[in-house]
Amino acid sequence: LRAEPMRPVIQNAIAKGIPVVTFDSDDPESGRASYIGTDNFFLGEQLGKVLIQIQPQGGNYIIMSDKSPNLMAREQGVRASLQQEAKTVWNELNVSPLDGMGNYTYTIGLMRDAIRNNNVTAIVPVFGGPMFLGDLWTELVDEFPEVIFVVADGLQVQLDFLARGKVAGLVAQLPYNMGSMSMDSLFSLKALALAGQEAKIPDFQGTNVLEHVMVPLVLPELAVNENHLGDLRYVGFALFGTIAFTSLFFLGWTFINRSVRVVQAAQPGFLALVAVGVLFMGSAILPLSFDDSAPDYTQEIGDFRCMVIPWMLFFGFTLTFAALFAKLWRINRLFQSSSRFKRVTLKATDVIIPMAILLTANVATLLWWTFVDPLTYRRIDLEGTDAWNRVIATFGGCMSDNPWPYSFVLGFLNVGVMVVASWQAYRARRIKSEFAESKFVAMALVSMLQVSLIGLPLLVLVREDPKAWYWTMTLMIFIICMVVLLVIFIPKMMRFREHMLRSVKSQHQIIADSIRQTQNNLKETQGERGNETSLQKRAVHWAHSHSRAPSYIGANLQAAPELSSDDPNPSVPPGSIKGYLGHIGNEAAFESLTAVTEGGESSLMESEEMTSQEIRTPVTSEIMSQEMDLKGLDDNV
Repeated sequence: LRAEPMRPVIQNAIAKGIPVVTFDSDDPESGRASYIGTDNFFLGEQLGKVLIQIQPQGGNYIIMSDKSPNLMAREQGVRASLQQEAKTVWNELNVSPLDGMGNYTYTIGLMRDAIRNNNVTAIVPVFGGPMFLGDLWTELVDEFPEVIFVVADGLQVQLDFLARGKVAGLVAQLPYNMGSMSMDSLFSLKALALAGQEAKIPDFQGTNVLEHVMVPLVLPELAVNENHLGDLRYVGFALFGTIAFTSLFFLGWTFINRSVRVVQAAQPGFLALVAVGVLFMGSAILPLSFDDSAPDYTQEIGDFRCMVIPWMLFFGFTLTFAALFAKLWRINRLFQSSSRFKRVTLKATDVIIPMAILLTANVATLLWWTFVDPLTYRRIDLEGTDAWNRVIATFGGCMSDNPWPYSFVLGFLNVGVMVVASWQAYRARRIKSEFAESKFVAMALVSMLQVSLIGLPLLVLVREDPKAWYWTMTLMIFIICMVVLLVIFIPKMMRFREHMLRSVKSQHQIIADSIRQTQNNLKETQGERGNETSLQKRAVHWAHSHSRAPSYIGANLQAAPELSSDDPNPSVPPGSIKGYLGHIGNEAAFESLTAVTEGGESSLMESEEMTSQEIRTPVTSEIMSQEMDLKGLDDNV
């Protein structure tokens, strides 16, 4: 019933002390005590869900209604249900809703005209009245067999039409329950009034709904979309092939040129570890590229491939950045110690230990994950069903019951590796690029951060779309691997090419100049420019140890002019050993300070113990590969 005509009647009854409740259709502004019936918005939602169940592919629909408040609430429920289904595309035509104005014959005529003039997939009458006109309803359905009708209510005449295939689905109310609950509510109100108590009952008392959908004995064949990767996997194979070729190429280049000075200065052992780590990380694309579509697939194979993925990703990532950390840490220790004229001995084990600790922590966490709650290959149903409530789409993926503790620990460890590598790169910012690559490490880290900020949210958004998820994941791995390889190795190869165009003597000079410039940079950073008197003593001591005329050199050193910023040789820092030796005409003497140790150790000495066997600068056996002859002083001295 329409609310406006009935409102005065309800209000007059209440004025006379008659308790009033409404059922099926409501008018909250009338002052009634309670409404008993269906939640009409909820009933409309169920009509929409039945339509999606029957036609999950979507289409164009029209709502058949009138101006009753309960029917208008059902209209809103239908729209809300169809609009919130992201997997379907339902479009309400402009002519909707049609207003039957309470005339069922007129309603059937409106639906016929709407179907003829529009591309209609489905009509949803939110009331069952038109079906009461049996012959007219049958003629309408027979004239348009391609149109889906989903109707509200489920009275016997409607159930008979459902059995004959004249309607696709019904969402029924429970009118008997409405009547029974209405009478109980009126008795309660009267009893409370007679007892002198406040006549108060719930404002709304809802009833359930029933769905009726016709299901044939023999269902049509079901084609489930399992969202396999298909040919997309070959793109992943190509990306992995690019990573593998590039890694192996740089690894081979490092091995072949390991004896060249500029490669030695870059510590080829650690460069090789970076290439191997990137190869491991890129190999994760291979197990990602397989699903359960293979003829020989078994659950054991799927589970094994799933657990291999984090092993390759995290182990490769840790190996790469642990190698960068160890490389930078080693060169920082050597140069920082040299700036203080201290002896420091760095064995191979000293550098390997921090890297081994990081790798062991990752391996322990991965083992914990593998044995406690391993990733397994599972197939999950997607939303949406066919006309017979059967699943029409699924997706497969690697999942575990609670992966967050393991992911958090692994994330913490590997972010920690990046942080310490970044810190070592920052400390090495004043070291020449022949020995450290802080600028390039920073470039790699920034690129990885950008890829992660874009890729990780995308992975969450497309989790139920296997092809989009696979494409995003493989691209992230590919970009990270290639960025690390290119920014670390390409500058080294360019520097290598520049050095190979020079003579051996010129190469030695470049390395020596890089060492001196790095030491001067570090002294400026630490505010330790050195003490002139102390340096003079070291120069005298060195000269006495290596010349045939120590007294003459000492006298010349005493007579040497004081160096200042106005010195005609601006490349010589004031107060340096080279400055004093250079002024007495023995430039080569300073170069002979550059020597290396044997046996894989790097030594820096105390200033008071400098002898012909111990004079060394903070360079490793990788930085300098041959000793320079210690000759006597030049004749002009």
